[in-house]
Amino acid sequence: TASTAASSSCSSSGSPAASSNLVVVGSSNVDIFSPIQPTLNQHSWPSPGENIVLPQSPDNGASIIAGGKGLNQACAAAQVVKQHCAKQQPLGEVVFVTCLPADCPLSDILVDTLESCDVTPKILSPPSSKLPGLGLVFPQKTDVSAIVLSNSNVDFPPSTPSVLKSTLSSCSVLLLQSEIPW
Repeated sequence: TASTAASSSCSSSGSPAASSNLVVVGSSNVDIFSPIQPTLNQHSWPSPGENIVLPQSPDNGASIIAGGKGLNQACAAAQVVKQHCAKQQPLGEVVFVTCLPADCPLSDILVDTLESCDVTPKILSPPSSKLPGLGLVFPQKTDVSAIVLSNSNVDFPPSTPSVLKSTLSSCSVLLLQSEIPW
C-alpha cells in the first residue's frame, strides 16, 4: 500500500510520502462481464425456465473485475500520485473509504485490487449486507450496459464512524460519489 510517512518528498520507490491525503468515499463493485449482449430486439434474454448455454470459445468467456465509480476513481487517483512522485512532486497517499461485508471472498477481490493500485482501503462494515456491490456488465459494440446490485454500497452507516473522522482529519482533497447514501 501507499506510504503514510510524514515527509515532503517521494520515496525512492515512487510511492508518496507526504502527510496530506486524497480521500475517495464511494462505491465498489465486483463487476461480472458477460459475453452475451442482451437486447429485446435480439431476444437474447432467456425465457422463464430457459437457460442459454454458450459453447466454450476464447470470445465468450465471462470475466470478473473490480469496479464501481469510487474504486475506479481511487485507482485512477493513485496513478496520478505515482506520476507526480516520478517528477518529485509529492501529493500524499490515496485512501478509499467504502462499505464492504467482512469475511466475504468477493470483498477480498476489491481490497486486493485497491492494494495493488497503491490505494489504502478503509473499510466500513455494513450493518446488514452480506455481499458487496455487484455489476452485471454487458459489453456492446461502442459502449456497455449494466445491471447494478448496490448491496453494501447503500449500507454506509448513518453517522460518521470514528475511522472516517480520523481519515478525513488528514485529508486535503475529498472526492464523493452520489451513489452512496450520504
